[in-house]
Amino acid sequence: MNTRRRADAGVSLIEMLIVLALFGVVAAGVALSLPGPSRDTSSEVAARGLAAHLERAVGLTLANGTGFGVLHTGENLRFVERDASGQWQLHSDPPLARVKLSVEGVRMALKETEVFAVSDRLIPSTSTPFRAEFGAGPRPLTVHFDGAVVRLEEGG
Repeated sequence: MNTRRRADAGVSLIEMLIVLALFGVVAAGVALSLPGPSRDTSSEVAARGLAAHLERAVGLTLANGTGFGVLHTGENLRFVERDASGQWQLHSDPPLARVKLSVEGVRMALKETEVFAVSDRLIPSTSTPFRAEFGAGPRPLTVHFDGAVVRLEEGG
């Protein structure tokens, strides 16, 4: 029996299925490597970092009985506390004192050079809660803080 094909015979069904399977694998790999509709990773890290620092400050306030503030310097957010004379200074907790979150591209309810102050009883100095929105597009991450509870919300 002769197993040679004629030159004009074309491709077999098995060969066609193998080629389609290979195209499917390549297409799936490309689709998985494309960025999804989620927000910028750096924005997400900054939002989650701010939420974690706020929770640390609340914990220290409960443990030490001293209030704190979040200062918007115009370029950064800094954690501060009042000294003996009532002036704002960098927070005495070293990890909070090192926090210097950039506010570039962040929309917030806090005005420049304003301090969102929280008393030793976790009572904010203003009736407007602290709010910072990280990222753009349909799914930004927003940090809400009412003086005691930190809430991270997706989508504004």
